Amino acid sequence: MTVRNILDDGSPSASKDDGMAWAEVWDEYQKNNGNPAEDDTEKSETKMSTASTPDHQGIKSIVYGHDAGRGLKVRKYAYGLDSGCVYGKSLTALVLPGWEIYRMD
Repeated sequence: MTVRNILDDGSPSASKDDGMAWAEVWDEYQKNNGNPAEDDTEKSETKMSTASTPDHQGIKSIVYGHDAGRGLKVRKYAYGLDSGCVYGKSLTALVLPGWEIYRMD
């Protein structure tokens, strides 16, 4: 099963054209369950190198790839690291436990 988005009724969709990106849904769900984000906006690429270790208080974060079409997506609880290296774009790495993100062009 391929899940790209979540529809308004909560069902999964393989299409990127309908509903909301599943990682965005996950991030919002975690924020609304007692873990408000310090910064509710998606982190920009310029802020990546200064990102601090998330305080998740038992809430799980997801690190995923295989979504080059959406590019690098760094949220409080979801980290989409596919920055299109296979297509000649950047290679991205998340280094734990410090939650530091590095990109190589």
